[in-house]
Amino acid sequence: MPRFERLNNFACWLMHDRQQAEDPAQETYAKRLRVLQQSAKRERSSCCSIRMVSSFDRVLDRLAVAHREILLCEVEGMSYQEISATLAIPMRTVMSRLSSARTTLDDGLQLRCQKG
Repeated sequence: MPRFERLNNFACWLMHDRQQAEDPAQETYAKRLRVLQQSAKRERSSCCSIRMVSSFDRVLDRLAVAHREILLCEVEGMSYQEISATLAIPMRTVMSRLSSARTTLDDGLQLRCQKG
């Protein structure tokens, strides 16, 4: 599972503790798979959705670290207040980064989908 390893390494880097990072990394990976499976079910007839799923990791790898870490917090179900406290950034920055990260992720997936 090379994709899980990348996620696990990223979680370890964020938490500075491999043991503490294992459970959140596993939960995040499982959530991501469920979201991707639900997305694929909704657009089963569309070959674009299949390409998007296969391109997801490549698009994530190209995101800035600040965007990846804030998306990881959101996937973990953290509130804006919790993200703000965890990352030691103002709440407006949380909202701005989340918006920017979502847009960048969506644009990257759309671009990869169009390229085929």
